[in-house]
Amino acid sequence: MWSVLLLLLAAEPDCGVDEHPSGGHCCRAGEEWVPAKRRCVCLEPEQCGSTTKPAPKARAVPAPAQQKDGWTQVGEALVAVLEFENMVTAMRNFNSDYPRMTYAEELGKAKRRFTCAQIARLMATGGIDTTNVEIASHLYPHAADPENFATLITGLRTPAFSTAYLKQRLGKE
Repeated sequence: MWSVLLLLLAAEPDCGVDEHPSGGHCCRAGEEWVPAKRRCVCLEPEQCGSTTKPAPKARAVPAPAQQKDGWTQVGEALVAVLEFENMVTAMRNFNSDYPRMTYAEELGKAKRRFTCAQIARLMATGGIDTTNVEIASHLYPHAADPENFATLITGLRTPAFSTAYLKQRLGKE
């Protein structure tokens, strides 16, 4: 019994100032980790601020990325800045590269649109460049600004060795 408790205590993540450990993950105030959803979910609306107005739904917008009132307009989707930061945090909290690639694949299948700078930030959470390139391969086809392909190179750990592989995998060579 004590050995199991010690094992659980040792597995707690090192959370940031505004976060607390929940189910082996870091969640914000009022949120708790829900394994079925594989993310932190707001259980106390008065603490996580969801008692304010509901988030606007995605709508078609042809404009490039712009930020206004905590929302980033990206291509055809309206992505909350906080939502994107939560995506980055979720990618960092995965314990291996396989769930990172799976999560990126889910975002790609959902046709979520990101700027190349955002894709590079999500790529940078991977442990090795093959994972980072795989993340890019799922997200880049729906990039809001494909002309900024060069920005993706910042998401690689060893750009000198992996840039050619990134270009080949994304059909840029």
